[in-house]
Amino acid sequence: MSAVKGTGARSAAAGGAGAKATGSQGATAAQTGRTDAVAAGNAAAAEATAEGAIAGPARPDEHSELVEQANRVFSALADPTRRQVLQLLAEGPPLSASALAGRLPISRQAVVQHLAVLQQSELVGSRRAGREVLFSVRPEALTQTASWMNTLAASWSERLQLLKRMAEAPGRRSDQPSARPADRP
Repeated sequence: MSAVKGTGARSAAAGGAGAKATGSQGATAAQTGRTDAVAAGNAAAAEATAEGAIAGPARPDEHSELVEQANRVFSALADPTRRQVLQLLAEGPPLSASALAGRLPISRQAVVQHLAVLQQSELVGSRRAGREVLFSVRPEALTQTASWMNTLAASWSERLQLLKRMAEAPGRRSDQPSARPADRP
């Protein structure tokens, strides 16, 4: 499933049968191919967010900083060798690039390149000890990314609970279309 970044395009699998690409936020459920239940859920989530029921970051730029940090961390951890380097550094005392290369099936130069990526993502720090540069884990970036992910998960959990409460509300009309896939044409 692919989506064009920034255009609001949705695939048919994500938006329902006959989904159209649209960039407007005021699109109706018929234009995007979403069911009324999904559209109502999105409206309810937007309403809850506007009412402050779902807390967001304190500052808009704080959110973008957290997302950028998470992007750097995920990018660095995407490579299995970098994960292995990070694991070796986490298990013991600070190590030099040469010491790490002795424990890995790659060259010292490759280790140095992986360490540079880990340093750019702020997962690893370095300090000079005589002629050696020793590397060690800096857990702050990983902790911040985990915190951001927990906040994101809690936000989605709150939104889903709100949608559930709306769907189970006593005043809900039974003649509204269902969001079950079996009811779709």
